[in-house]
Amino acid sequence: DLGKTEITGISCGGGSCPDTTVAELIKNGYSFTVSGDYEGSPLKVSYNSDNQTVELCLNGTCKSLKTSLYDWLVLIYMNGDNNLNDFAKEDLKEIQNAKIPPFVKVVVLADFLGNDGGYLYETDDKDGVLKAVTTIPEPDMGDPQTLRDFLTTFTERYPAGKKVLIVWNHGPGWKALPAESAVKVASYDKTSGDYLYMYEFAQALADVTANGANPFDLIGFDECLMGNLEVFYDIADYTRYIVASEHFEPAIGWNYTEVFQRFLNNWEKQNDATAFGKAVVDAYRLYSSESYPLTMVLISSSQVEALVEGLNQMVERHLANADTYTPAVENVRNSLPTIGGND
Repeated sequence: DLGKTEITGISCGGGSCPDTTVAELIKNGYSFTVSGDYEGSPLKVSYNSDNQTVELCLNGTCKSLKTSLYDWLVLIYMNGDNNLNDFAKEDLKEIQNAKIPPFVKVVVLADFLGNDGGYLYETDDKDGVLKAVTTIPEPDMGDPQTLRDFLTTFTERYPAGKKVLIVWNHGPGWKALPAESAVKVASYDKTSGDYLYMYEFAQALADVTANGANPFDLIGFDECLMGNLEVFYDIADYTRYIVASEHFEPAIGWNYTEVFQRFLNNWEKQNDATAFGKAVVDAYRLYSSESYPLTMVLISSSQVEALVEGLNQMVERHLANADTYTPAVENVRNSLPTIGGND
């Protein structure tokens, strides 16, 4: 009850603090202690920036709490260093058109075509607008260390109750690239000529989530062809939900203004890990038509193991009874609706 609390002082590391708000101190990595009095009893609240914990001491009795600065943190790994350069800039404008409230933090690492460096964008907590905050040396968006550094830096800087990662680029999913053999790729950087292979992507996720002990709430692929079991299997341990398209996406990708509007309109009703993913699916549905059908799926990672087990059982039965199963499988496959051909 703040009405019963009298603040008597604040210190940072034993010294004075900058003249700013507590939220800004947390954002800028300060550890600090607030001293005061609560109904005649001494009160001390200490924040440790190293592990984002708060120690609350009242009348000599202390309790440690894990703190979150934001309800949601949305990290976007936007690789426009290829023929999607112009579309990346359009999607940034879409995010800028969505006014983001202070309980949601959006951070974008963007790389455009050429060797001119990369850009970090963040939403302003005061006006909710995504703004360029700094430039960085040319990033290699195909290097897993670039992804690892981005995720580690901002999950530590902006502790949040829920974390979302969006990967933005071309996405061949399980399909082989012309010069490779059966590779799976999450990002391609034309300037460096480097591919972020799915095994590298998965290892980066393992590193930043402590092997899944602290998973993302949602990983989304604003990319073609990533909504398949092979991709889900690679990352299921490091996220609670996945949203992706099985088929091709339009070059412009998701409509981020619509995604954020739908998310913010409904997040209080469904303030769980599915809220952002549902907004992606519903906003993407607006693109789809009979002449231009599209796909988008939101799946729980907890379902992936059962899907793999079911697939294994089906394959085993097929192999054991190939003469019977092959015609049956072909008949079922041929009777299914297709989108964009029979690939």
